[in-house]
Amino acid sequence: MDDKISRISEISQILKDALAKIKPSADLKAQKHDIAKCLLAEISKFGHHAEIVGSLAKDTDLAYEPYDTDIDIFIKFPVRFKKDDLGKTVIEIGEKILTDCEIDYAEHPYIKGKFKNFSIELVPCYDFGEGIFGDFKNIATSVDRTIYHTKYVREKIKCLKNLNLNDEIRLLKQFMKGCNVYGAEASVKGFSGYLAELMCIYYGSWTDVIKHSSEWKLNTFIDVENQWEGQGKILFDEPLVVIDPVDKNRNVASAVSEENMAKFIYACRKFRLSPSIDFFFKDLKPEKITREELMRTMKERGTKFIAVCYEHPYININNLYPQLEKTRKTLIKQLEKFKFKVMNSKSYVNSACVKTAIIFEFEIFELPDIEIVNGPPIDTPLIYQETFINIHKNAKLGGWRWVAARKRKFKMVFDCLKFLLAEKHGFGKEFINLEGKIEQDEEILTSDEIINELSEIL
Repeated sequence: MDDKISRISEISQILKDALAKIKPSADLKAQKHDIAKCLLAEISKFGHHAEIVGSLAKDTDLAYEPYDTDIDIFIKFPVRFKKDDLGKTVIEIGEKILTDCEIDYAEHPYIKGKFKNFSIELVPCYDFGEGIFGDFKNIATSVDRTIYHTKYVREKIKCLKNLNLNDEIRLLKQFMKGCNVYGAEASVKGFSGYLAELMCIYYGSWTDVIKHSSEWKLNTFIDVENQWEGQGKILFDEPLVVIDPVDKNRNVASAVSEENMAKFIYACRKFRLSPSIDFFFKDLKPEKITREELMRTMKERGTKFIAVCYEHPYININNLYPQLEKTRKTLIKQLEKFKFKVMNSKSYVNSACVKTAIIFEFEIFELPDIEIVNGPPIDTPLIYQETFINIHKNAKLGGWRWVAARKRKFKMVFDCLKFLLAEKHGFGKEFINLEGKIEQDEEILTSDEIINELSEIL
């Protein structure tokens, strides 16, 4: 019993120390809300209504860079507005009230900039009414739910105020950052802030999230408001399914990859076994490795490293990374059709978004000159068998079916990749008109960023 009490006390102190580092001060909180109110007033001068959304509005924000200066404002438009006009209108407003403006893209354009040294995002959305649950049968844009997400979480926190849910959510977000699984963007494939909030609402506390998540299985199904009454699991095909309380046809966890789900489960189990504040703040990225050390490691593995490299004008990361991933997955599928075996692969985008690469490590990268072709079984109509025999003069029976040997189209993976890059079948649209350059082994190691990416593979 004394050990149990001691352990509870130890965990309680860890959580207290972690929270002290990540919870915004009262002064910072007041300052951010004053800035947000000023922005709402400025936007109203243009005849539009807006709302503060995201973690600031829900009081679940974190207190350090890059989170302490971010304020998200959604400008609401009546549904009669044309979709194409939303981004244009918001950009016009943003350029008048923000400085250092930058146009970004999600489903439609929005604007980022500065207001009194705070980082601001102004995003357009349709207004579907004042209730917590919107009418999303005819949803026009993916961001239209965001205001309702904010209202839902705020209402739940208000109802469960005795549980200090705001701080439980902050702890979960930071724990996810410590495991390198926080962020739903395509380059991360992890847990969004909203997903972390729903997990705390569903399980009730940070401690219970960690306890239950450590027991998750693949295809875990969570219906926070029981909207499907236990019948919705068959409709979703992701590793983790968490039904959106404001739209029961949406899986909030759809971005979470199998690997990141597994990382989170592992971290939860490890924390329960051996609690430490390091789980919240530990940098899990590999230690820096020199070019020479990496070259030696690559050679020792006996595999083949090839990168397909692209140079291009700036492309917004929200558009670029998904198209790069599509190209990577297409190439893997096509390469393996030609019997080349990919052991590892990774997409890379440099910090300026003007250079990208797809890095492959091949287990099988050189093949014999010939390959075996399977023909029809002996119990198929003779016409099919004769056709196969006429095409392949060396055809013979191999058990119950005809087989033949033929000259392989590609013996070396380099030649196969050259062919696939010329064809560009199934590539992401951003890469259809780009010419990929093939680099091999140590040729790939052209920058510290690339070296870090390769060290993650290894």
